[in-house]
Amino acid sequence: NKETKGKARTMLSSPARPAPQAIPQDDLDDENDIELTEAFGEEDPLGEDFDEATGLMSSRYSLDDEYEFEDRAYSGSFKNLVCVMVIVLIIATLAVVIPETGSLWYLKSPARIPVDYKCPIPLEEDTNMTAAIAANATKFLESYRERTKDRWDRSYAELKASMFDFKSQYFPKYLNDDGSSIYESGCGVGITLFMTLEILQESSGIDNLVVYGSDQKEDLVRESDAVLDKLGPAHADKGVFCVADPTDLGFVPEKSFDIVYTGYIRPLKDPLSFGGNQTDNYQKYQEICDSVDWEGLKLKELAQETQEKWYGENVREMARLAKPGSPVIVEQVSKRNCDSTFDRGGVSEDWWTTSAGNNTYGWDIDPDSIVIEVAKLYVDRYHVFMLKNGQKTE
Repeated sequence: NKETKGKARTMLSSPARPAPQAIPQDDLDDENDIELTEAFGEEDPLGEDFDEATGLMSSRYSLDDEYEFEDRAYSGSFKNLVCVMVIVLIIATLAVVIPETGSLWYLKSPARIPVDYKCPIPLEEDTNMTAAIAANATKFLESYRERTKDRWDRSYAELKASMFDFKSQYFPKYLNDDGSSIYESGCGVGITLFMTLEILQESSGIDNLVVYGSDQKEDLVRESDAVLDKLGPAHADKGVFCVADPTDLGFVPEKSFDIVYTGYIRPLKDPLSFGGNQTDNYQKYQEICDSVDWEGLKLKELAQETQEKWYGENVREMARLAKPGSPVIVEQVSKRNCDSTFDRGGVSEDWWTTSAGNNTYGWDIDPDSIVIEVAKLYVDRYHVFMLKNGQKTE
């Protein structure tokens, strides 16, 4: 057809992708973010590979000279077809990449949320922290594991080794690979929850879990939320993480989780509300412990009752969230103030059975299920395993 001779080929190309934006240094105004940025830089280590995998988005498409297309004919349907083709190519590429990596941090988002609810205090994402984690996932994870767990300078590796047998014995029996759920009260920055997932993976091959948590401090919840979202062990999904009082978790649906635990209930440091500084209070409580007169003995009793109520209310909320027949686990329990100066406050081992037997705090726990184990890393602490009353259902 002479009329069509000389017509130029029509070329289609998508606009070039914008270059990734560096993290604004001015935005990194808190100590945590500055450390992360200095340690891990601002480059995305997977960015180049991802660009290569999706490079077809900027490929050119040509039409044969023998075909005649009016602009209005291909501007709609043909462009839609191109979009579909690009999406299919991306999905196909990721289908190859994901099995190789196991845990693809930049695509990490819950595939299923078996328990869904809203936090009483909306949690705003710390974009600087998330960006710093994303900039170099490997280095961040190494740093995360090297952190000392507490003021006694125990490392992640030491704590994991000390908890491996306990968690391997008491957690796997109540979990499966069908998306079981774990809730940690007082999750902090997520270290013990991350550790729990690693231990379950290594000891029992359980990895298809959904994890939830809460803590009183917003900055800790924000970091645990970011870490478990971006760096959670392979195939573990992140549920909901909230800022909340551990004695008031009423916003979380009851009887919802396969395991509810806490890595540590922080004892009340001033149960008698003396006020003042920590050093002065330490001396006052030591004098009360040493006292043998009526006043001293009464103050000792009141201080312990207040401490026990605090522990009892923490466990009440944990037990409420557990499914019938499911474990409620309290790790690293401190001994009573006057029995040990290690933590300056806690509860005795026999308090658990007595409280459960009398249902003093409304736990609904089977007292015969309670197991006490001495902690390996801190000998003045112990772990408690309990089962909620009722028959466990799948």
